Amino acid sequence: MRIHLTHALGEQTFELAPRSVEDPIVIGRSSEADLQVPSIDISVRHAVLFVHQDRWVLQNDVSSTGTRINGRPVHGPVVLKTGDVITFGISPQTARIDIVSIDSYPVSVAPVIPVESDIGSLQTVSTTTRFSNRLRKRRSSTPSVLIPVVGAILIGAGCVGLLWAYMAYTRKISARDEQPKQNQNSSQAPALVRSAENPRQTIFMSGHEPTSVSRDPQPTSPEPLSVRSPQSNPPGPVPDPRTEPNTDGSDSPVPETTPEPVNSLATSDDPSWQRLLEARDALPPAQALYHYLQYRQLYNPDESKRQRLDIFQNEAVDLLWWQRINDLVHQQNQIQTQIEELKQEKSKLPRDATPERRQQFDKQVRHLESLFNSNQLILRNEMKFDGNRPVDWSDEAQLNELRNHRDVDAYRRWTQRVISRVQSTRGASAW
Repeated sequence: MRIHLTHALGEQTFELAPRSVEDPIVIGRSSEADLQVPSIDISVRHAVLFVHQDRWVLQNDVSSTGTRINGRPVHGPVVLKTGDVITFGISPQTARIDIVSIDSYPVSVAPVIPVESDIGSLQTVSTTTRFSNRLRKRRSSTPSVLIPVVGAILIGAGCVGLLWAYMAYTRKISARDEQPKQNQNSSQAPALVRSAENPRQTIFMSGHEPTSVSRDPQPTSPEPLSVRSPQSNPPGPVPDPRTEPNTDGSDSPVPETTPEPVNSLATSDDPSWQRLLEARDALPPAQALYHYLQYRQLYNPDESKRQRLDIFQNEAVDLLWWQRINDLVHQQNQIQTQIEELKQEKSKLPRDATPERRQQFDKQVRHLESLFNSNQLILRNEMKFDGNRPVDWSDEAQLNELRNHRDVDAYRRWTQRVISRVQSTRGASAW
């Protein structure tokens, strides 16, 4: 299609190649328009031209001043014919396009080519059109350049990330390998301490002799107890095997033979047994119990050592029993104190306090009451303990009295669960 464009700064004739509706010819005052019209009456993107079913069509785009064909406003797609006059805007000297001729061409994507330039007319339109075509070509080639650049950036970022992760991993491994060396170079680094830090390592895996630790420390705060009774002998009388459960998990009674004193085997030449005796004094009850169970599995102790192990295990389980009771009782007392404090704070709220603020106190109280009931079930139902005060470790008479009234069946079930838990956690936890 050949057109003749006339505006205030000149006129120009163009030969338009057919384009589809997906890539129309844009008419506007923008430098990116295919047909640039230098006038303020023209919108940046005023109208478009395209071919549909072998016919040229004009459609107003986003202009506010409007487009007219032969003086009639264009409100939608309008088919063009030879001799039509297209005007833009409302100014008396508005730009116009005269349709010189319309030929039938296959639809293609081609630039707008100026045909001739009248004498006295400016070359603005043709120069701008060539610039727009070069700009469109550069933009069409931009993705092909950006794709490898973006890909290279992503690959570089991935390599940097992998390198950083590898360096962090090597630093972590180095720090973990240097920690045992630092412990070994310290003033006291017995194998017993390493066993306590690493539950997977037992005292029987090293040839170093552990350092004995005193059994005298006493708890000075209401924190959960994790030390032994101050007596050098096992707390209280040795449980009667006919009434107390075996702590190895079996139900067979312990042979009714009089065991040798604890110190009678202290001079044994077996280094593993020596470390076991020192573990009894140095480690918390749960870890000591784990080492007793490990000694039974790794070695085949004789009758006298098995009797000693039964005593040690009963002693450790007994200590864990009272420790668990003390922990739960302390928690119950702390929970009750916190509930009372929350209720007092809620009562001191001003009258204009929001309902959400009051609901926060109620929610915290309900949570604490739920914890209290859970602990109460453990104490009352599982352990059959009705007291509400912690056990005094220094009062041997009180301990003996509590042992005499302890529910045998509950203690047997609790013992089996504790042994199973100690074996699964390698002495790290008893409940």
